[in-house]
Amino acid sequence: MRRAVERWSGHAAPALLAHTRQTAMTAASAPREKRVTWSNFLRGLEARRLDPSLAASPDQAGDGIRTHDIQLGKLALCQLSYARSSYEFISCHRPQASAGTRIWQRSAWILPSTWFVVPRSPCDAIERCTTIARLFDPRATSARHHATTGGNVVDLALVVLFCSTLLTAEPIQPTDIAPDTLVVCDPRLERAIGPWIQYRTAQGHRLSVVSNFDTATDIKDRIRAAAQGGRLKFVVLVGDVGRPGQIMPDEVDVPTRNVPAQINVRWGSEPEIATDNWYADLDDDAVPDVAIGRLSANTPEQLSLIIQKTIDYERSASMGLWRRRVNFVAGVGGFGALADKVIESAARSFISRGIPDTYRTSMTYASWRSPYCPDPRLFRQTVIERMNEGCLFWIYIGHGHRQGLDWIRVPTGAAPILQANDVSRVRATTGLPIAVFLSCYAGAFDGTDDCLAEKLLWQERGPVAILAGSRVTMPYGMAVLSNAMMDYVFRDRQQTLGEVMLLAKRHSMDKTGEGFSRRLLDAMAASISPNPDDLEGERREHLHLFNLLGDPLLRIRHPRELEVKVARSIEPGGRLRVECESELTGDCLVELVCRRGQLTYRPDPRTEFDGTSAGMKLLSQEYQRANDDCYVSRQFRTVRRSFSTLLPVPEHAMGACRVRVFVRDDEDFATGAARVHVTRPKPETSGAD
Repeated sequence: MRRAVERWSGHAAPALLAHTRQTAMTAASAPREKRVTWSNFLRGLEARRLDPSLAASPDQAGDGIRTHDIQLGKLALCQLSYARSSYEFISCHRPQASAGTRIWQRSAWILPSTWFVVPRSPCDAIERCTTIARLFDPRATSARHHATTGGNVVDLALVVLFCSTLLTAEPIQPTDIAPDTLVVCDPRLERAIGPWIQYRTAQGHRLSVVSNFDTATDIKDRIRAAAQGGRLKFVVLVGDVGRPGQIMPDEVDVPTRNVPAQINVRWGSEPEIATDNWYADLDDDAVPDVAIGRLSANTPEQLSLIIQKTIDYERSASMGLWRRRVNFVAGVGGFGALADKVIESAARSFISRGIPDTYRTSMTYASWRSPYCPDPRLFRQTVIERMNEGCLFWIYIGHGHRQGLDWIRVPTGAAPILQANDVSRVRATTGLPIAVFLSCYAGAFDGTDDCLAEKLLWQERGPVAILAGSRVTMPYGMAVLSNAMMDYVFRDRQQTLGEVMLLAKRHSMDKTGEGFSRRLLDAMAASISPNPDDLEGERREHLHLFNLLGDPLLRIRHPRELEVKVARSIEPGGRLRVECESELTGDCLVELVCRRGQLTYRPDPRTEFDGTSAGMKLLSQEYQRANDDCYVSRQFRTVRRSFSTLLPVPEHAMGACRVRVFVRDDEDFATGAARVHVTRPKPETSGAD
C-alpha cells in the first residue's frame, strides 16, 4: 500500500495519510454546504500529482482541496454538475491523458457517497478496488490487472479504498438529501439512462445511482446502505440479466437472485426461482420493504425506447375512453375440475368485485363453449387487437411459457393464443397498456433467450410495463396477489405501479385475509393445493415469482370523481333521469349498462361445435355482442359542472344495472357510476266474481 501511494501521488505515504485523516476530520465537522466529498478529495489528489505546487498542509486540508478543485478545473477542463441526492456527473475532456491520470473518463459515471464505507472483508476490498480501477481504465477486469497496467490504475484504486477505511462507518441519519430512489445501472447503459434521471429529478425525486458491481450481494448491500437514510422507497435495476454461464465481457448484466423453490416444485417447476424481490427485502423475511422494478435492456437503444415510452405515457394528453378500459384474456385451466374452479373464481372476482363500476371490461376466453370466444381462427388476432385498441390494463389468466401463452383448442384443431413472433404486430394506437400475465414463465427474464414479457417491453407501441411470473405459478397464489393488486389500484388509488406491487405483496402475506373473495379462495385452495397445510408458503413463494419489468415509479393516472344520482328502480320503457356533479366540463358519455359478469341477452347454450365457416363467423358475432354491456347511451358536450340527462330504458333491459358516466376535457377526465334496478311490473290479477 505504501509503495502504491508513493508511486501514484509522488508524496511520502505518511504525509498523504496525515492529509487524509485531517480531511476526514474536516469533512465530519464542516457545515453541509462546505463539506468535503470523497470525489473532491480524489480530484485534489490528482491536482497535486499534476502540479506539486498545489500541495496543502494538513491544517489547510479543507480549503486546500477546494483550491485543488479550482485548479483541476483549469487543468483538466472538467465539467461538474452537483445533484442534491448524493450523486455526481463528471465529464472529462483530456483525451491525451494516460489511463492512470484520466479522471472519471467515462462520461456520466455516477459514484454515490454511500459507497465509501468500511469493507466487510478482504474479498469485498478487492472487489471495490476492481470497481474503482474500472472507472479509470475499462480494461481492468480484476485486481490481478495490476501487473499488466504498470500498477497505476489499481494503485490509485488502492489509495481510494484505503482512504475510505479511515472514516468510522456511522449509520446514515435521515436527512433531506437522502435518496428516495436507488438506481443500479450497468455502465454500458449510463448514457441512455440520463434522460430518465433528469425527468425523475425534475419531478422531485432524489436519486442515487450505483454500478451493477459484480454480485447480487454487493447490490443488496448498497440498497441497505441507501435505506439507512430513512427515505428510500424505490429501487430501479437498469439492465438485463446476463446469460447463465456465458456472460461475455461486453454483455449487459445486472444480476438477479435465485432463491430455493419449495412449493411450486410440486407443480413441476425448477428448484430455483429467479427474482428481484430479494433485493427489496431488507430484513430477510421474504416480504419486500421497498418497491422494485427492472428496466430490462441489453442495449442503449432498448433502454432509450423503454424510457421514452414511460415518459410519453405519463405526459400523454390523450384522455380517451382507453383510460377506463380493462381487457381480459383467459385460457382454459386444464388443472382439473377443482383447480380450474379456483382460476374461474379468481377471474370472476377480479372482474366483478376488484374493478369499480366506472370501468368497462372485456373478456376474450379460449373456450368455444363460452359466448366470450371469438372465431378460433381469429383468436390470436383478437387478442392482439385488445392490446392495440389501448387500455389501462391488459390481463392474461392461464397457462404460459417463456416464448408464448397457451393454445385455444377446438374439436377441429388448435392455435396459439399469443407467441413471441407476434410481438411485431402489437401497436397500440392510443394508450399503452400495463400488461399483467397471471401465468407461468412469461416473465422468465433470466433465461438464455429473451422471454415474451421482455420482447413486449421492447416493442415501440407495446405495453409500457409488465407484471409477470418467472417460473411455474400456482392458481391460489396468483389469485390472492392479483386481487390485492386490484384493490391497491382501484380502491386505494396508489400513485405508482411499484407501490401497487409492493403493497399487494405485503397484503397477500396477511394470515387472515380480508373480504369474501379471500376467504373463498382460502377455502377452495385448502382442498386442491398439493400442500394445503402451507398456503402461507405458497403465497410467500409468489412474492418471489412475480416481478415488475418496467419503471416502478410509473405514475398511474386516476380519474377525478364524478357524482351520479339516479332512481333506485325503474320499469322497462321508462325514462331514467341521470343527475351529475362533475369537477370537469367537456365531452360527456352517459350509459345504461348491465351488471358486470352479466349479458344484455340470454345466450343459447353451446353443446356442439360448428366448424363450418358460417359457424365460426357466428362465434365472432356473439363475441362482439357479449362484450357490449350497454343498453343505451347518450353523448353530448356539457358546459356546466352540474348537468342532467334522460335515458330511455329499452324493453329488453332487466335486473341489476349500472349508469356509467365519463367526462373529459383537454387535460383530465372524470368517471362516476350509480346502481339502478330495472324491474318489470307485476301482472295485475282480477278478483273472482
